Amino acid sequence: MDRPATLTKRIATVLAIDDTPANLMALGAALGNDFDLQVATSGEAGLALADQLAPDLILLDVMMPDMDGYETFRRLSAEPRLKAIPVIFLTALHGFESESFGLALGAADYITKPINVEITRQRICNLLEREHLRRQIECQRDQLEHTVSQRTAQLQDRMQELQAIFTLSPDGFVSFDQDRRVSQVSPTFSRLTGLTAADMTGLEEVAFAATLADLCIFKARYRGANAMMGVLQQDAGPGMSVNWETIELKVPEGRVLEVALRQCNSSTVSHILYVRDVTREVEVDRMKTQFLEMAAHELRTPLTSVLGYTEVLLSQDLDAPEHREVLGIIHQQAEHVTSIVNELLDLVRIDSRRGQDFVVEPVALTALVEEVAMAYKPGPNRQAPVVTASRQPLRVTADRRKLAQVLGNLISNAYKYSPDGGEVRIGYRMAQREGVSWCGVEVRDQGLGMTQEELARCFERFYRADTSGKIPGTGLGLCIVKEIMDLHGGRIDIQSTPGEGTTATVWLAACTEPECLIVNTL
Repeated sequence: MDRPATLTKRIATVLAIDDTPANLMALGAALGNDFDLQVATSGEAGLALADQLAPDLILLDVMMPDMDGYETFRRLSAEPRLKAIPVIFLTALHGFESESFGLALGAADYITKPINVEITRQRICNLLEREHLRRQIECQRDQLEHTVSQRTAQLQDRMQELQAIFTLSPDGFVSFDQDRRVSQVSPTFSRLTGLTAADMTGLEEVAFAATLADLCIFKARYRGANAMMGVLQQDAGPGMSVNWETIELKVPEGRVLEVALRQCNSSTVSHILYVRDVTREVEVDRMKTQFLEMAAHELRTPLTSVLGYTEVLLSQDLDAPEHREVLGIIHQQAEHVTSIVNELLDLVRIDSRRGQDFVVEPVALTALVEEVAMAYKPGPNRQAPVVTASRQPLRVTADRRKLAQVLGNLISNAYKYSPDGGEVRIGYRMAQREGVSWCGVEVRDQGLGMTQEELARCFERFYRADTSGKIPGTGLGLCIVKEIMDLHGGRIDIQSTPGEGTTATVWLAACTEPECLIVNTL
């Protein structure tokens, strides 16, 4: 929108409309030096000239042939561009009725003939001055309207921006008016707590606090604004949001929220409650603590053995066979520690990088399975895994090294958990789900098997179905397999029967793109 122009004062244009030339000459002699005087001798000519000039004032004779002054005025008033021009009627008619009629039509003034030049000049000057002031006021009004319009548009843009932030923010907000009643509730707050804006708006702060507190578990309840404000004022004074408190909801179970309060000096808002979901952070902290505790526990056993047998070597003179036996135990436990550390590092890398370091490419699945199976060295008196040939080439898109690690872990588990022997067989499966072709590799053993309770926990970190301690392992292998498969968009299925054995199947989407015809088989 263009800014309205500032009005400047200039020589006024006066249009005189009179059918009597003598009157026009007299007006010209009297007013010509003070104004830009234009004349017309009929109503029609006056209308045309007014449309062309848009004069500042019109002197209009009432008694004219064809179109009198009243009709000329009506037609001037009907034109949007001309209706605001002030008009002074000039007439030889005397009497209250004619003057009243002219003024009732909307004329600015009424002068009777013969005119008094000085009075006429003064009335014209007064009218023009008022008209100039009116235009100045209109100009200032237009400027003010323009400024208000601009500010309104800016405020609307700002309000839309704030509303978008308010709506899309992952954190929740509740604002309270100066009467300490809920005035606004963000969609995120409703999503986090289940308390809708319709239910909360208008509630007093005490009632709101009680409602939110009822949703919390007893040991982590919402204390309300009064309690939080007391701590806030002690710590930092008004306006500073430094006091965070944690609440935990009953439903959904385990949802943990951090809440903070900010006091406001606004005339409409007394304070704002800020809520953010920290469930994930709390769960991660809990998992880290649990992970460290489990890692420390798993490392303590082999390290204790290493320390104990080392002390035996240092404190006792053993013969050669005993010495060799003790060194063998130390070596075995050191390998176990190394295995735990390596698998811990694998988990840390997987957790931190989330597959960003994967080199994903087309892989010939059958060739990779055969390579991993051939490379695996079973223990004494154990046969190598039996690989059933695939009826067709199977290709997937994956990180070849990570997929080899998955297959190696499954084969290793199959041998470890079948200590009494039995075949370990590797086969292939194909399936269609929701229009997608899937390739599966299954590893089947004839070992100990697992109960349903053990199956439910088999992917937990450090969980081991064997509690005897006779089967080596860290309890991290299946957890790593599942993490890798999840990051590939695949999955792992496990079926097991106690005393009969376990079948573990990993699934990946088949690669059907043209580039899969050229695959990595190295």
